Amino acid sequence: MISLLELRAPSEDGGILYYPDLSLVAELIKENQKKLSTAQPLIFGQPLKELRLLAKDDAITASIAFLKSNGQEIKVDKSLPLLVSGHQPELFHPGVWIKNFALHSTSKKHSLTPLNLIIDNDVVKHASISVPMIPVVGKKSVQVNCNFDQDNSGMPYEDWMIKNHEIFNRFSEHLKGITANWENIPMGVTFWQDVLKAVAAGLKPGLAFTHARRKWEQHLGCNNLELPVSTLCSTNSFSLFAMDIISKAESFANLFNQAVATYRTKHGLKSKNHPFPDLGVAKGWAETPFWLLLPGESRRQRLGVKKEASGEIILGTPGPQGVRISLGVKDQLAAFKNLEMQGTRVRPRALSTTIFARLLLSDAFIHGIGGAKYDEVTDQMIQNFYQVTPPEFMVVSATARLNLIKNVETVSAVKAANQIARDIWWNPQRHAPAKPDAQWDDLIVHRQKLLQLACNTHSERKERYQKLRANLDCLRVWVKTDYQQEVEKAKHLQGQFKVQQQLQSRDYSFILHSEQKLKSLFKPFL
Repeated sequence: MISLLELRAPSEDGGILYYPDLSLVAELIKENQKKLSTAQPLIFGQPLKELRLLAKDDAITASIAFLKSNGQEIKVDKSLPLLVSGHQPELFHPGVWIKNFALHSTSKKHSLTPLNLIIDNDVVKHASISVPMIPVVGKKSVQVNCNFDQDNSGMPYEDWMIKNHEIFNRFSEHLKGITANWENIPMGVTFWQDVLKAVAAGLKPGLAFTHARRKWEQHLGCNNLELPVSTLCSTNSFSLFAMDIISKAESFANLFNQAVATYRTKHGLKSKNHPFPDLGVAKGWAETPFWLLLPGESRRQRLGVKKEASGEIILGTPGPQGVRISLGVKDQLAAFKNLEMQGTRVRPRALSTTIFARLLLSDAFIHGIGGAKYDEVTDQMIQNFYQVTPPEFMVVSATARLNLIKNVETVSAVKAANQIARDIWWNPQRHAPAKPDAQWDDLIVHRQKLLQLACNTHSERKERYQKLRANLDCLRVWVKTDYQQEVEKAKHLQGQFKVQQQLQSRDYSFILHSEQKLKSLFKPFL
């Protein structure tokens, strides 16, 4: 089990996290294959071993077709083990992007097939990126939002259409203006031209981001298979996987809720939404780890299942106004597969996406830090629902900072400044003024005598304490100016430190970094 304590983003600029070391991938794959080849579960009537072969063939075939439709040919040896990773088609930070390069490099070294899943079934969270502003003397640093469209939050990437073409087309110009005083030109200025060309060729924005990203990767020699999850959902293997959970929805929900409760207790979480919300079970309905999107709609609904005594399976949402979609009693798999043809889409949520990728699709999976932490729940579900020892996964991430400022204040510098101010206030005798006189000397001598004074009773100790406090107040008068200066200095350093933390965040989009900076970060995999 991966310890949370071990999963921390590197603090140093350019630092890379591997867990375990990528050189161990061959051993990890061998162990995973051993676990999965000897497991005996049936998944909607199909042996796990056979369904894994089908899932692999489905995904590779669909990926080749997807890339070909975008004018890209790639040769694949289907007999090689499959190394998989994935992320939403967004403008993520470099620590996410590095997984793609690790995926390619590791596969090349160990004779694997690399596949990156495009999580286009997830929703668009932002139509902008945050851009830090270099602080001007006397002013606080700020972040500005550089918009590339109007708000599209809540819409899946697979449905995302540009709302405001003027904003989208001028994004590069806007970004260039915001970063005009930067030492290095962000790669987004040129990256966006490839995005615009892809949109002009008919791609939706999410896939246009993917197209531009792949072009840059290929320029550096990185060439992975790519497959949108929305396309994966049309395969036979995914339908079998989904129907297995749907047909056992109540059992899955109960086991999932137990796993989530265990995770919350273990990690002291009080929120009912972390790491995932519970799956509802009530009045004959059981919520599943899937989304339901009705024909012509982009609004996702939680997919519920009701199983009648007759064996009929009903999909939809509970309540008098809920959706009802019957899969009938017989040929339920065919009925489920027909939903997509009729415009009704079933899409996996985060947990089910990861279960499919780790249990059925890959021989090894590469996570980022966040996904790895939450996969404690995934491991429990693979163990308890499928009765399979969970396959091991790998973790890759990195830290890249924009370095917009040269002099970086540290935590220790801020702490030291506060300690100096505190010491002046509570130990003024250690901080003699520039020009002390006889009165200062008298106060110091008097304080030393008080400290040496023997006190045998409570009243004597109380009297000495009161005299020491009076002496302290008198000494503070002499160092008041120095104290106030140090307090202001400490406040200034604290403010500078907060500004620098904002400017030095690792979470800024990769398109804000220079091409040279990114090449340097990815160099170990090139």
